[in-house]
Amino acid sequence: MTDIQKKELRKMIKEVIKNNNGNCSVCKQNLFNSEQFFAKMRGIKLTWGETDIYFFIPHEITFSFAYSHIIRYAPHRDKKGLEIVLIDDKIISLRGF
Repeated sequence: MTDIQKKELRKMIKEVIKNNNGNCSVCKQNLFNSEQFFAKMRGIKLTWGETDIYFFIPHEITFSFAYSHIIRYAPHRDKKGLEIVLIDDKIISLRGF
């Protein structure tokens, strides 16, 4: 993922969080074995690491994934959600609740 793509992704993620007043659900699911992790995250925070992105609530829960694992991403039409497809057959979904 290039620096320009990282900036675009960051902008989209920030927009989704803003459009949902910081109250987002994050879902990480595996397409082949139905494994799924889900959390409602009130007041979600972000950390933009050099190699990874972290969605978290301090002292509670953290979701992370590497920029290098991203195949593609796309916002929902209403800009209140975002889907991120990863190389290891996983999808990260960020949306309001």
